[in-house]
Amino acid sequence: MMMPTLHPTAGIGENSEFSLFNRLTKSIDCIILILKGEIMAKNSESMPRKSKRGDKAIARLLDAGVEAFARYGLEGIATRQLAKAAGVNVAAIAYYFGGKEGYYLAVVRHLVQERAKPVRDLIERVRGELSASRENPETAVRLLLQLLHGLAVTIMLKHDAVAIASIFSREQLRPTDAFEVIYEGVIQPMHQLVSQLVAQATRKPPDTPETIIRAHVLLGQVLFFRIAGTTLCRRLGWNHITEIRAEQIANIIAEMACRAVGLDPRQIDSGKHKNGVRDET
Repeated sequence: MMMPTLHPTAGIGENSEFSLFNRLTKSIDCIILILKGEIMAKNSESMPRKSKRGDKAIARLLDAGVEAFARYGLEGIATRQLAKAAGVNVAAIAYYFGGKEGYYLAVVRHLVQERAKPVRDLIERVRGELSASRENPETAVRLLLQLLHGLAVTIMLKHDAVAIASIFSREQLRPTDAFEVIYEGVIQPMHQLVSQLVAQATRKPPDTPETIIRAHVLLGQVLFFRIAGTTLCRRLGWNHITEIRAEQIANIIAEMACRAVGLDPRQIDSGKHKNGVRDET
């Protein structure tokens, strides 16, 4: 017995049960889309507020971390103490940084990218002038004076220079993964620039051991005044290093640096760098 062929649309009219079901389905789909849109809108409104709260928490953690790690080092302070110093829940450190080591690494990146920006700007400015100097030795000496003078004043007067020097010094003595961040972000560019200036001033290659060691000696003279500034103040009867005193110290450092590469600074100096340290009245 042959069955009649049924077409899909046979017996289905506008008022049929199928048509009613189809319209109900479309209505439900529309409601779902509307609800989804409202949920997404609410999420988009709430996310910036959550992000802002997170940014503030991270900023507090980074600022507090600079002082804490500078004073105690990575191994000398517990995660709970770090959280308390920043005024956040202890779980925030794991949430934002994955743990204490990640937190420390983030603090060092913050130092290099934000706190050390004046030094990085100084490097870029001198590097630009050096590129346009056409290998003139006198220009190299002048730029070396400017670089070391500017670096000395910056690290002696910057309000957080002690904390930065403390963390950087620890990484020199006992390097962690953070040393690479410091080296690539600040130390290497500065060291290479000083080597280039010394090389151009002395007409020697910049990558010889002698040139690199000379550059290291010059930078060491500057950094010592930050690391051992307490001793200098004690010897001179100062309570602290003021702006005038920092300028005087920087002038002497720059002059000694110039003589260290075998050049007379008086041939370059236009009067800005004056020798001698005097008491302030």
